[in-house]
Formats: sequence, structure tokens, C-alpha cells
Amino acid sequence: MTGFFYLDWSLFSTSLFNAILMLWLGLTVLLNARHRAPESRSGAWGFWMAAGSLLLGGVFFLFHTALLGFDIRSLLPALNFWWRVGWITVAILPFTWYAVMLWYAGFWEEGAGNLFRRHRPWFLLCASSALAWIALALTANPPPTISGLASYESGSAISSGGFPGAMLAYPLFIVVCMGLAFDALRRPGPTARMMGGAARRRARPWLTAASLALLVVCLLVGLAELWVLLNVNARSMQDFLLILGGLDLVIAVLIGLAVLLLGQSVVAYEVFTGRILPRRGLARYWRNAVTLAGGYSLIVGWSLTSRLTPVFILLLATVVMTVFYALMGRHSYTERDSFLETLRPFVSSQQLYERLTADSPSPWGADALGPFRTLCSDVLGCERAALAAVGPMAPLWGLPLTYPANFPVTVSVSEISSPPSRQAVVPLAADRPDRLRWAVGLWSRRGPIGMLLLGDKLDGSLYTQEDFEIAQAVCERLIDAQTGAELARRLISIQRERLVGSQVLDRKTRLVLHDEILPSLHADLLALYARSAGDEETSKALADLAQIHRRISQLLIDMPHTSPSEESIRNIAEALRHLMADELKDSFDEVQWGIDPRAEQASENLPPMFIEVWFYAAREAIRNAAKYGRGTDASRPLHLKLSLQATDSLELAVEDDGVGMPSGESSKSGTGQGLALHSTMMALIGGRLTADERIGGGTIVRLILPNSSTPFSP
Repeated sequence: MTGFFYLDWSLFSTSLFNAILMLWLGLTVLLNARHRAPESRSGAWGFWMAAGSLLLGGVFFLFHTALLGFDIRSLLPALNFWWRVGWITVAILPFTWYAVMLWYAGFWEEGAGNLFRRHRPWFLLCASSALAWIALALTANPPPTISGLASYESGSAISSGGFPGAMLAYPLFIVVCMGLAFDALRRPGPTARMMGGAARRRARPWLTAASLALLVVCLLVGLAELWVLLNVNARSMQDFLLILGGLDLVIAVLIGLAVLLLGQSVVAYEVFTGRILPRRGLARYWRNAVTLAGGYSLIVGWSLTSRLTPVFILLLATVVMTVFYALMGRHSYTERDSFLETLRPFVSSQQLYERLTADSPSPWGADALGPFRTLCSDVLGCERAALAAVGPMAPLWGLPLTYPANFPVTVSVSEISSPPSRQAVVPLAADRPDRLRWAVGLWSRRGPIGMLLLGDKLDGSLYTQEDFEIAQAVCERLIDAQTGAELARRLISIQRERLVGSQVLDRKTRLVLHDEILPSLHADLLALYARSAGDEETSKALADLAQIHRRISQLLIDMPHTSPSEESIRNIAEALRHLMADELKDSFDEVQWGIDPRAEQASENLPPMFIEVWFYAAREAIRNAAKYGRGTDASRPLHLKLSLQATDSLELAVEDDGVGMPSGESSKSGTGQGLALHSTMMALIGGRLTADERIGGGTIVRLILPNSSTPFSP
């Protein structure tokens, strides 16, 4: 310690701050680097160099902090090692930074071309110079030890051209290395990393500023050591320690500034980890680490400078860590609540049943547009975007969905037809008139189902890995839900048309048979009877025609009578009464009615399509009872009971006392294809159909719909 309170406090705090951040960054790069990826094996040493340099820097500042805790006068012999290490570090630090910047710029990647040719001779020259500096520091008239500074003759060493004299050329070495690093950052080589060019452009200001800070650090370290050699015998020990401590503080602050700048580029653009995209959470952890390092170093530095008892220093550090952990927990819960609020539009109900029963033929509604707009504005923060389906989904999807609405967009499936992987994001042509820059492929097991096209972010930053993953998951769900709803809507429409067509065909067949064929056949029979005059062949033909007449008449009797038209199905009870009075008038020996007036009134509030699906499912159940209830015994008595009740749902029960369902049939999925189809139709409108054996014999079919008196939720 220098003996000056505020200077020592600043030195302790800055040294601890640098140690914490450099260790955090080094471990982050080491643990998160993709050095095992095939595309990064050729330059895997760059990850180790970047991480190793940061970790060694953190270890150095740990020792630096430890040394600050002692009186320098009592540590002079022990400082000899660090004094010599300082000279060697000064010699190789500029070259190390230049090598790391070359690696980041793609010097060792395939296709470096111009960058490789431009820097290869300079790199060899700087490497040779760095080795020469190290050899000179170790062998050729090496610098004196700290303990021998008092008897060191600096003037003779400089004039004799020894190591201190050679150090006069050191600034030129620094300027050359840092200038080459600036050139590599300004004109990097091509990169195989997706969005690597954009990341380099955005990271360049941070890395350039860090290079400038390190340039000043190298110059100051070299000048500080030369100043020590030149002034060790010219000043008192107190003045010497004050000036040396001030230089140490300035250098440590500059290193801390360089670490902050480097850390920003590491977490914001993943410059050393080799990741394709930055991750949103890493920047948040970096801010937490900076906050912890700042608060912890200030408080612990003050306690060390004040020479508190070690137990109090430990307790104070414990309190600081506990408070920070509590604040971080509160911040995590706040972020969780905010995340859940943002997530709500994507996981809430898509109102499928309401959209299925809507009269509008358009598949789009507010519920479909809302999540996409929330995704674009609140989650991604993009300037513009477009969502389109491709392949089999495209006819069900329609035109691309755009944000903001109604700008022309061009979609080509070839843009995502052969990406490197499902998670790949394909850059689009820079000259697109719609200003969309990235294509995110949307997939299912069958292959590509859609494409999300994104423009630049409003704040000019890069999309993170989480941004693309969330966007992909949300848009795949939107396409699945939307196309599924449209497919179901079309199937319902086809089924409705089929039912109407069946009714029309029944009416037309009855009309032709009853009003045209039978009268004509009857007239021909009468004419032939009048002319037969006992002709045997004519009498046989007349008998055949009479038999045909009877069969057609019986067919007309057996054919179902006209069902209520679609326009007339507004009341389920009235529709069933009309059905039993016309089509199934003589099908049962007795029909019992158990219609609750409140249930009948509640059913009138249902959408027309709900009542229609409900009626046709009930008609199928009643027809099955009439057709199969007696089994093989046509004279068996058969009774039917129809009941409609209202509780939290509307339940229509169709009961018969016939022979029951055939053995082996599922009691929950219907007794045949007809009930299976109507069970599906009931499910599409939020209801259900069940068929069970009735106690005492027979079958009971229940048709259940949500009560319209309560909010409808499928």
C-alpha cells in the first residue's frame, strides 16, 4: 500500500473490478465457445487464446490486489518476479492483441484472400519482433530487479544500448501492432458465419475503442517502467510511491475501460465464442456481473484500505453478496412476469370454434393478427415482417400476412428449400424492394410449411438467437392453427352442402317418382289392361308392371319425408317435432317428450350452425334407433324418449328400449360411421356425443353443448 487512503482505495477497487470481469469474460468465452464445431476447428486456437488471455489477466489482477495489501518496502524481494513478468508482458501484449484481432477478422479462415496476403508478412515480422523482445528481456542486459533499483545506473544502461536502451524503440513496435489490428478490424476477410459481416460491423466500434485503450495502456506501462529506471534515485520513497501508485491506477482504469468495451462486444455480438447469433440472456448476465463487480470492489476495497478486522471484511462481503443475490432474484421475478405478459397472446386460446362458425369466408380475424403483431412489435422489435405458408399449406393460408399491414412482398420457397439446418436463418438479397433482410424457415415433419421474412430491427441492433427461436416457434404454431382451422371450416362447409344436397335429392327423387313416373306407369297399365284381350304374354307383362308399381309406391312410403330446411332450424325442439311428425311418424310405438322450457329457450341463443349440427346428429341417432332398435323381430315393441335439459351445458338425450348396440362397439365413439362423423362435427363446435347401453335394455345417445347463458369457451 502507498499510504494514501483514497489512492489505495481506488487501486484496490479498480484491481478487484478488473479481476472479477476478466475472470467472468474468460470463463464465459471458454464455456460458451463453439470450438468443437466443424466450421471452427481450423481456428480453435483463437478461442483458447482469447479465453486464456482474459483468464490470465484476471489471475494477474488477483495477485495485483494481493500485493496491494502489503507495504511495498517489505515486498521488494518478492516483487522481482512480477517486475520481470511485467517487462515480458509489455513485450508481447501488443502482438497478442494483434493476433486475436487477425483471428477474429478471419485471417486463418478459408478464402481469406486479400486479408491473408496483406497481413502475412506483417504478422511474421511482428511475431519475430515479439520473440526478440522476450529474448532481449531475459538475456541481453536484462532489466534490474526491484531490490536492486537503488544501485542501478540507468544512464549507463541506456547509453550502452542494453535492454532499457532498446526499449526506446518499443513505442514503434506498439504503434505497428495496434495499427495493423485497426486495419484488420476495418477491412476483415469474408466469414462463413451467418450474419458475421453484420456482427463485425456492429462490434467494430467497441473493438476499436478497446484497441485504443490497450494502445495507451501499453505505452503507459512501457513509459512507467522506463520512468522507474530513470528516476529511482532522483526522488524520495514517498514521492516515488505516490507517482508509481498514480501510474498504476491510471493503467488499471484504462485496462478496466478496455475490459468493459471488450465485454460489450463479447456479449452483444458473440465476437469470440463463435456462436451464429448473440443471445439475449448473455447481455443481461453481463450487466449483472458489471454491477456486482462495481459494488463489491468498492465496498471490499474500502474495507481493505481501512484495515478492518478480517472477520468484519468477510461479514461485509457476505452482506454485499446476499443483497446482490436478493436484488438479482427480484429482477428475475420482474423479468419473468414481463415475459409471461408478453407470452400471453401466443399461448391463449385462438378462438378456434368462434372462427369456425363465423360467416365470413376469410380465414383471418383479430385473433390471428394479434399474436403476429405482438411478435413483431413487442418481442422482435422489427421494422417490418411478412408471414407466408408454402407447400401444401399455401392454398389454405392465402396471401402473406404483413406487419405493418398491406405492403407488397415477394415470397420464394427456394429461399428456404435447402438451408444448412432447421434452425438456419437465410440472409436475403440486399436490393429487395420490400426491405426484408432475413428468412426464417418454418417446418413440420413433412418439410417446410412456411416462411417468416424479417426486416431490420428498429433500434439497429442484431437479432438474438432467442429472437429467431421464439419467432420460429410462434409462427409455426400460427400456421398450424390457421391452416387447421381453415381446413375444418372447409370440411364443415362441404358437410353442410352435402346435407343440403341430400335433402334436395330426396325431394327431387320423391317428386319425380310420385308426380311423373307413377302416374305414367299407372296410365300405361290401364291402357294395356284394356287391350290385353286374354293375351297370355301381355297379361304376364301387366303383372310385372303392377309389381314394379307396388315396389315404387312402397319405396315412396319408406323414403324419409322432407326434413326441416336449413332456414327453419332455429329451435331444436321444433325441428325434432317436425322430424317425428313427418319422416319418422310410424317408426316407433310411442314417443315420450321431456323438453325443459328453460333449455328450449337457452338453445335459441345458440348460433344457427350449432343448432344445425346438433339437429343432424340427433336425427342420425333417432334414425339408427328406428332402423336397428327392433333387431330381426319386426313386431318387437319400440319406444323412444327425447329429453332436453339445461344445467351448465345443454344436453339432448335420445333413448330407446330396443335391442341395444351390437357387442364390441365402442360406447364412446358412436355405433357406426354416421355417429362417428357427427361426433366429430359436435367436437368441432365444442360439444360431444356419447352412446351407451341403457339400463334395462336399449341405447341412450347424449348430445351435449355448452350453455349459451355462460361465456362460450371450447
